Amino acid sequence: MTNQILEELDFFRIRDSVANLCLTYEGKLELLKRKPFSIDKISEAEYFKSLAKEYTDFLRAGRPVPFTSFENVKPIFQQVKIQGNVLELDKLFTLGQFVKSVISAKKNLSVNEESEYQRKQQSSLKLLNLRDISENLDDLTECEKIIFSVIDQNGQLKDLPSIRELKSKIVKIQKDIEKLMKNYLSDSALREKLQSSVPVLRGERQVLAVKVQYKNNFSGIVHEMSQTGQTVFI
Repeated sequence: MTNQILEELDFFRIRDSVANLCLTYEGKLELLKRKPFSIDKISEAEYFKSLAKEYTDFLRAGRPVPFTSFENVKPIFQQVKIQGNVLELDKLFTLGQFVKSVISAKKNLSVNEESEYQRKQQSSLKLLNLRDISENLDDLTECEKIIFSVIDQNGQLKDLPSIRELKSKIVKIQKDIEKLMKNYLSDSALREKLQSSVPVLRGERQVLAVKVQYKNNFSGIVHEMSQTGQTVFI
């Protein structure tokens, strides 16, 4: 089916409207890729129709929505693959929301219970395909414990003794750095070797701006060189 025919059928407008109702960013992107199934994919189309029917039955049975919304989580997966990488607080919260959503889906879609609605309809809730999907989801309860041992349900850092200790250590290290920089910058013997008498930041590090001809007089790491080549930042 060509795009022109789909345009005439108003397919793209309807698809975009439905996509805007998705709970998650990734869900919206996935739906926006969808086009009608071709004739050779009837079985796949039937499978998705069965999923839609099962989920409709699930909601009509009075069961709660098993998913929760979360922000774009895919880039965070790439970050956590790198050993020693650190997540910012908002990204850790997004990861926590994703984990909670997976746990909720696994818990709520894995069971077939009869509700008052079903008893009235004399029918039983059968979620064969949805149940298979949910039961294949990883158990992320341990991840949830770890994440929310550090942040609260609103994504704020908890006031834990271990975190207070870390904050105290960070403050001490920052003061030590400031003291060390002050000693360098106030040393009259080094004054003519420095391009600046104030601390300089490069890549979130406090560095000394040293005249290039004196760089070997300092034991340290050269992080950057000025565009003119006259200054090295150590």
